[in-house]
Amino acid sequence: TFNACTIGRCNPPLLGGRASDGCTLGFMARDRDTNGRRVVTAGHCTFLFSSANWNAQNEAGSWKSIGAGAGTWFAGGAGDGGVIANSGLSWQRPAPIGMVLWRPVASIALDYQYPIRGDASGVVGRFVCRTGMTTGSECGEISLLNADNTGELNGVNYTVSGLTEVDMCAAAAGDSGGPYFKNKKAYGVQSGTQKFGTTSCFEVFQPIRVLKYVFDLDLVLAP
Repeated sequence: TFNACTIGRCNPPLLGGRASDGCTLGFMARDRDTNGRRVVTAGHCTFLFSSANWNAQNEAGSWKSIGAGAGTWFAGGAGDGGVIANSGLSWQRPAPIGMVLWRPVASIALDYQYPIRGDASGVVGRFVCRTGMTTGSECGEISLLNADNTGELNGVNYTVSGLTEVDMCAAAAGDSGGPYFKNKKAYGVQSGTQKFGTTSCFEVFQPIRVLKYVFDLDLVLAP
């Protein structure tokens, strides 16, 4: 149940917008070939923890295994997507659902049942929202498509391509991989934030339709 659910601690079913090991889970999915359960997140997360087993906390504070990383598409001319194989028995029943956590207004409780019923491509001028484990939820306007972004991981600069830029600036470490959504559609997963002094700042996300193609996935959708 969701009685005491927070972004950091939540009982099954597994859903997007909640915390895992250092990153945020994006969307629930299925492998088209094997029908295996997958979780979509940021590629730089699965790149950094390529051999790790991913875990999440239930409402009692116990860490339970989600599964191992099952694919990374990151940098070197690629974008920023990764998948986790949801093989951990603790998150199998009830089955993962096509929903994401979000807080429409900071002063009110989390909405645990925001449904995802499809996916869409970004359009300049369209508003989208996101949820991350560190900063919660925010919404902003898409300002640029097919953007490149360079960031540092463990002292090395990596450039990712094909991202969508959004006029927001609150995202912080840990929000990576979190879902972007609007009008019950999935748009992508959080990639990073770019700041230019004190005058300019924006966030970028990896479009979900590209990741569905790269990893041969179908999203788990709400009824």
